[in-house]
Amino acid sequence: MNRRPLVLVVDDEPINIDILYETLHRHYRVQASLEGDLALDIIERDRPDLVLLDVRMPGTDGYEVLDRINERWGLKEIPVIFLTGRDTQVEEARGLAMGACDYITKPFHPDTVLARVGVQMALKEHRDMLQKALIKTRDELVRHQEATIETMAYMSVLRDAETGAHIQRTKKYMQVLGDALAQRYPKTLSPEEVELAVLAAPLHDVGKVGISDLILQKPGRLTVKEFEIMKTHTTIGVDILKSAVAATGKNPVLLKGIELSAYHHERWDGTGYPFGLKRGKIPMAARIMHLVDVYDALVSKRPYKEAFSHEKAVAVILKGDDRTRPEHFWPAVLNAFETVHESMRRIHESMED
Repeated sequence: MNRRPLVLVVDDEPINIDILYETLHRHYRVQASLEGDLALDIIERDRPDLVLLDVRMPGTDGYEVLDRINERWGLKEIPVIFLTGRDTQVEEARGLAMGACDYITKPFHPDTVLARVGVQMALKEHRDMLQKALIKTRDELVRHQEATIETMAYMSVLRDAETGAHIQRTKKYMQVLGDALAQRYPKTLSPEEVELAVLAAPLHDVGKVGISDLILQKPGRLTVKEFEIMKTHTTIGVDILKSAVAATGKNPVLLKGIELSAYHHERWDGTGYPFGLKRGKIPMAARIMHLVDVYDALVSKRPYKEAFSHEKAVAVILKGDDRTRPEHFWPAVLNAFETVHESMRRIHESMED
C-alpha cells in the first residue's frame, strides 16, 4: 500500500493549523509547526511532499524559511504554497518571485485549499515519476555505454598477453588514485572527471590491435625498430577511437579514451612518447593512467618478464630502476600512490590474471 503524501502546515496561529488539519487530514498525512525553525527541523527529518507556509511569523518568517528550503533541498523537491492575508498582493508577488508554487489567502475556504493542494500534489507526483524515468534511462545508457567501451577494450586483450582482468584492474586503480587526487585538488579534479576517466581507462591500449603478434607476444626485450613500432599503438588507438566518435557522435567517454590512448606513455620529464610532452602539457587523466599502467605491468606477468611483488613494484615507482624513474611521474600522483598503494595491492590480489 502506497503511503499518503505528507503536508507540513507552518503557521503561528493554532486556529489556522486546526482549520487546515480538518480540511486536509482525510486525504493527506498532516504535520504542523507554529514556528519557522521547528518547521525546518521537521523538513530535515521527514521531507514532506508539500509545505503550506505562513508569511508573517515572529522570529524566522516565511520568506526566510522559503529561502532556506530552496537553498538546502530545492523547491522542486519540496514545493511550497504561501499562506497570506487578504489584500496582500505584495506578499503574494514576493513569495512567487522567490519560487513558491502558489498561494492561498486567509480566511481559508476548504474547497479552495483542497483544490490548490491537489494540483500541486499531482504536479509533484508527475515530476517524481519523470525523474525516476530519467534516472532509469540514464542508468541504462551508462550500462550500454560501459558494455560498448569494454567490448572495444577487449579487442586489444585478445591480441595481447594481457587479460580481461587487466581491464577491470585499471578501472579500479584509476578510481582509487583519482579519488585520492580529487580530495587533494578539488578545484582541479572533480569527481565527475574522475568517473569519466574511470569509464575510459579500458580504452588506453585499444591501439594494440594494430600491432603484430610477433611484437606483442615477443618473449624478450624489443629491438629499437620493434619498439618504434610498438609506440604507434598510441596513435593507432587515437585513429580507432576518432572513427568511433565520427560514427556515434561526441561521446564523452570516447573523447576521454582518445586522450588516454594518445598520452598515457608521456612522462612528466618529457622522455615519454609519442609526442615528448612535459609537465602540465600532459592531460591530467593521462598522468594518472601512466602510473596505473606502469604499476599493473610491474605486478603482472608479461612475455618478457615475471610478475614483480607489490613491494618491488612500489619501490620501482617511488625510487626507480634501470627503466623507470620517479621523475617520469607527476609528483602529485606519486604522493597519492604512496597513500593508496595498499588498496591497489588488494585490487590486484582480488583480480589476478
